[in-house]
Amino acid sequence: MPDGFFNVIKPTGMTSSDVVVKIRGILKRHYGEKIKVGHLGTLDPGGAGVLPVAVGRATRLFDYAGQTIKKYRAGFKFGVETDTLDSYGKITRTADKIPSIQEILHILPSFAGKIAQMPPVYSSISIAGKRAYDLARAGKEFVIEAREVEIFSVEFLYEKDGIFVFDITCSGGTYIRSVVRDMAYALGTVGYMSFIIRLRSGKFAMENAVTPDEIQADPERHMLPTEYFLSDYPRYDVPEILSEKVINGVKIKIGQLPDGFFTVYVRGSLLGIGIGRYGCLEVKTRLI
Repeated sequence: MPDGFFNVIKPTGMTSSDVVVKIRGILKRHYGEKIKVGHLGTLDPGGAGVLPVAVGRATRLFDYAGQTIKKYRAGFKFGVETDTLDSYGKITRTADKIPSIQEILHILPSFAGKIAQMPPVYSSISIAGKRAYDLARAGKEFVIEAREVEIFSVEFLYEKDGIFVFDITCSGGTYIRSVVRDMAYALGTVGYMSFIIRLRSGKFAMENAVTPDEIQADPERHMLPTEYFLSDYPRYDVPEILSEKVINGVKIKIGQLPDGFFTVYVRGSLLGIGIGRYGCLEVKTRLI
């Protein structure tokens, strides 16, 4: 059975879960049995662009996806705010002020770096086991805590028909809808996100992304190996004399292991992701 990734172009109007269901169906028809499938990072239903989809044992790498850098292209509309902070919500506030390009350029540097960001009320964050957007739609009161994210760059591209377009490179977990809200407040007005396209998610970029229909036509051609996702991690090859112990899950003392997480290879094959603890090799996530 297959293990690996699809670099999917999610179309506007589909949820990330919709894409997973579609890919799962494609693989079941192709291979004749149900295969585990999951996406690595939710993209808003109204958004489009790169959605990495893991297949088989590659789904075990979900916890490592949050460490990847994301890049978005988004349109900001100033003077109007909605409850969802995007174009699909109900208007909750308006303001007369529309900032000038010069005003925007002046404040952009203040949005780069590590910040404590308050996620939108309508978000996929789990609150006591329930999604925040479900609680919001039900009219429930709840509290979302700010969390640290990092914005590496915010680049203003152009303005057209009242929509200000930006490219934003940021850490995983950053909400672009919160960026427009906070930018608008800093400019003395309100705003919402009119559109969003994810251009990159870690190793997965728009340049080599494919549509669900392309995957359906030839899934094997478009599947990327698990190693593609892990290619930026340091590699450690277990000495042959210790191979059987590592395969059997024995923690062994080895000197000079890479710092942080690294890929563990046994006899030339990827075993999983490891970490050094007190001089011992520990395989945190097995992939075979």
